[in-house]
Amino acid sequence: MDSLNDAGFDADGKSALVFGTGGAAKAVVFILNWLRTNSIIVAGRNEEKTRQIVNRFSGEARLINTLPDQPLAVNLVVNSTSVSSTDESPELVALMERLEVQDCELVLDLNYGRSRYFSQDMALRNGIRFMDGLSTLANKAKRTFALWTGIQVPSEEFLKVINENL
Repeated sequence: MDSLNDAGFDADGKSALVFGTGGAAKAVVFILNWLRTNSIIVAGRNEEKTRQIVNRFSGEARLINTLPDQPLAVNLVVNSTSVSSTDESPELVALMERLEVQDCELVLDLNYGRSRYFSQDMALRNGIRFMDGLSTLANKAKRTFALWTGIQVPSEEFLKVINENL
């Protein structure tokens, strides 16, 4: 939620495509619903896991390999899988190269610390803003610190420390 705000993205009434079926994907779909995203496509490799997320939170379940079959009108693409670089998943790289998104404003990859992201390549090819997961990590640190200490620290301070130590 904070990372979307940092990017100036308002999810209310928008559409999203979320890659993944693990815990991060569940959190993303939950937050997107809470932010009143109009429609959410959850894309995974396992049909049962993908349907479980949709049945629990709402959205449309799609198998990853069916996505390039037609253009997708989505405003936000989120990679919540554990892979982001070209050498980690040639299958997902090939899919992203063929993926056609319309009206997309932001591509968010929850991973960080990669020298190259296939989701970033897709964003660049299509003139879409890209954000990696460092902002998400900094915002999680900010909220956790505030819960434990009661002290509010700007997420930029956490981002500075993270960048210095990567």
